[in-house]
Amino acid sequence: MAIHSHYQKVSQQLRLYEGIEKPTYDGNLVLVLVVNVTRVSVGAINYAQSIGDEVLAMHISTKETAEKDQEILQEFADYFPNITLKNINTSYRYIITPTVKYVKRISEDAQKKNYTVTVLVPQFIPNKP
Repeated sequence: MAIHSHYQKVSQQLRLYEGIEKPTYDGNLVLVLVVNVTRVSVGAINYAQSIGDEVLAMHISTKETAEKDQEILQEFADYFPNITLKNINTSYRYIITPTVKYVKRISEDAQKKNYTVTVLVPQFIPNKP
């Protein structure tokens, strides 16, 4: 019963009411989550540049991946010298919390400029499963 009530409240928050104005934005900030510099991340950055007024990239580093992460950061700088890559260090493998915190922070900054935010999560789908 509690789950049903939760979804009703969410539904009410999302519902359109008469008199709600259509928002307009002055730009779009696109954040691309980068794990490695591959064809997929290069394609995602190129796409982000085509839809965004501002493009940022984000990478999560852990203690276990620190050495490889330095290579990734250098590769990214070589491929995209004009794109800011934020490297977030975390002491644990759980990357969702630091990602959500960073997205929240850039969303707040974007809102001050009347920008919307788009987050791209590049995904590689192999030819054969």
